[in-house]
Amino acid sequence: MRTVFLALTTCLLVLPAQAQYSGGSGTAEDPYQIATAADLIALGERPDDWDKHFKLMADIDLSGYSYDRAVIAPDINDAEDGFQGTSFLGFFDGNGHTISNLMIEGGSYLGLFGVLGSPAHISRLGLEAVDVNGTGDSIGGLGGSNGTVWSAGGILGGCYASGEVSGVSFVGGLVGDNEGLVTKCFSTGTIRGVWCVGGLVGSQWLREGEVTASYSTCSVRGDETIGGLVGVDSEGTITTSYATGTVTGVRYVGGLVGVLGNCWTDELLEGATGVADCYSMSSVYGDEYVGGLIGRSCHGANCPIDCFWDIQASGQSISEGGIGETTAEMKTAATFLDAGWDFVDETENGTDDIWWILEGQDYPRLWWEGVPVLVVDDFESHTDDIDAGEGVFQTWVVYNDHVVANGALVGHLLPPFAEQTIVHGGSQSMPFYYDNTAGVVDSWAERRWGPPRDWTIDDADALTLYFRGEADNDPEPLYVAIEDDAGQIAVVTYPGADAVQATEWQRWHIPLAELQAVGVDVAAVEKMIIGVGGRESPQPGGEGLIYIDDIRLTNRMP
Repeated sequence: MRTVFLALTTCLLVLPAQAQYSGGSGTAEDPYQIATAADLIALGERPDDWDKHFKLMADIDLSGYSYDRAVIAPDINDAEDGFQGTSFLGFFDGNGHTISNLMIEGGSYLGLFGVLGSPAHISRLGLEAVDVNGTGDSIGGLGGSNGTVWSAGGILGGCYASGEVSGVSFVGGLVGDNEGLVTKCFSTGTIRGVWCVGGLVGSQWLREGEVTASYSTCSVRGDETIGGLVGVDSEGTITTSYATGTVTGVRYVGGLVGVLGNCWTDELLEGATGVADCYSMSSVYGDEYVGGLIGRSCHGANCPIDCFWDIQASGQSISEGGIGETTAEMKTAATFLDAGWDFVDETENGTDDIWWILEGQDYPRLWWEGVPVLVVDDFESHTDDIDAGEGVFQTWVVYNDHVVANGALVGHLLPPFAEQTIVHGGSQSMPFYYDNTAGVVDSWAERRWGPPRDWTIDDADALTLYFRGEADNDPEPLYVAIEDDAGQIAVVTYPGADAVQATEWQRWHIPLAELQAVGVDVAAVEKMIIGVGGRESPQPGGEGLIYIDDIRLTNRMP
């Protein structure tokens, strides 16, 4: 009996490390598997594992959980200045999955990760419907700080964050302070703070942080040093990136960057700030040192190289650096090609294919956002000619046999039926009114094709569309349903019922593989449905108005 007990004890001693997760051994070849909320919570409780390898195996919903500090690598002593804790130095592969509904209300260094240090590498990870609120510094959706004053940061690649983030200083949609590399990342949502607030990154302050091939559509608000992409960039670099949100502040307010260089000392910095091949179409509001691209450029900062801002969209005719252009010029490829920008399918400026553009309809977009293969509907062809069958509500129908079957109304009641002011690209979008009250539980509109459409054309791998709502909308789930010619249907719901309250355009990227996984033949698509409400869990709801635009098939998903 003693021998058996000892054997069992030995087994128990070697199990706990792996038993904390759903599998793996923590090596590069066999990473720990994070498949549940319990796995993620366990990771946050094991500092000894924070230099190991992890892989996210499924989408994780943190609804019902709330935190007062970062889930992983938190600051453990709010009474002391600076970060008091252990940085995450490991590798976390999001594997294309998401972590949604992260809720934190605390002090400083808040986000999924409190502090990341070199050689940390976070990749292919989405944070959706975050609600992170701090009373201190270094606040972000994914990370509070990528590096610190004393140490370099790691790499954030192919990541994004959406939702609401607020704090005092160094506040960003993705990461509060960046002293490492942020590449092929984006952020959407609402960002609020007081000082050094940015749509993607709050600050690149004392070390040589880098942001490249990234963007933000966030609404950003604060007092001083407020930028659509980065709040302040003292010694870092920002290249091939853009911002498209609304930026509001008092002083040092820029569509892309609030402050370049260091405005708080007369000394030149050792490292010169560099901004190149970037643009902003943000709406910009402020009182002092306000610019369409840059709010203020100070000691040690190089002027932006081959960068642009939209004079009309920003409402700003001046900037401390950059070139102001009209909206039409910003949607013209020659504007950027003449400045040496490298576009898909041209070789004179290089073969890296960094940007693509829908000439005359949209601003430049990064290649990894998905190069458009086929326009499903950009709503440009719809007119007010009902007799010709060209009304938007005649293509996207909300009735069966001329009897209204749900709570949706597509198009405005009076001409012009398509929306011509709130648009993502081109000159029109589709207004979609939903009303799930008075016994209705679902509002939807459908478009049919005959014969069925092949969505695998030219290696397309995703369905991409853009939407935005209104702040006073009642929160309801937004979904897309795709049906093939055999009647097989897949329903994909956007995370968070409050998505319909977003007042900035949101990009929704739906992998075709996600539709195929439930049996839909994407080479024979017969119907697409856009809906708001309870298709999968019917229940009475609210009402509101959203806008849909630029539905496309794309390839080269990140």
